[in-house]
Amino acid sequence: MGYRIGIDVGGTFTDFVAVNTDQQMYSGKTPTIATDEAASVFGGLEQIAAHFGISLQTLLAETDPIVLGTTVVTNTMLEFAGANIGLITTNIQNYEEYFAVRREYFTKFNPASTGVQVAALAFEDLLLEVEAIAYLPDEA
Repeated sequence: MGYRIGIDVGGTFTDFVAVNTDQQMYSGKTPTIATDEAASVFGGLEQIAAHFGISLQTLLAETDPIVLGTTVVTNTMLEFAGANIGLITTNIQNYEEYFAVRREYFTKFNPASTGVQVAALAFEDLLLEVEAIAYLPDEA
């Protein structure tokens, strides 16, 4: 049997939902452990496995995909708290252009210092465009 899992790591709770090929769904939450968010994710996965009466190893072997999101990063940025953030891209060849634009807008406040290239960000049919407005504090 196959499973699809979605997980959202929040500042207070980690929420999760799973559905199997029979369209049976399970959702729940577990407290987020700020110092070890991975433990919160695995806590949710263990709850899902227990609900379906299988081991965590079987759940993971029969799951495609696991979609992970987080509001922790959003909250950190909105509150101007936490460590620096980084750039995640599928093409790092133009990283110098990215850093040039960053330096143009952030003369004092440096919000990113790391760049990482990944093979893909998401399945193309799951991508959507987000229109956003950025706020820069007076110190930037």
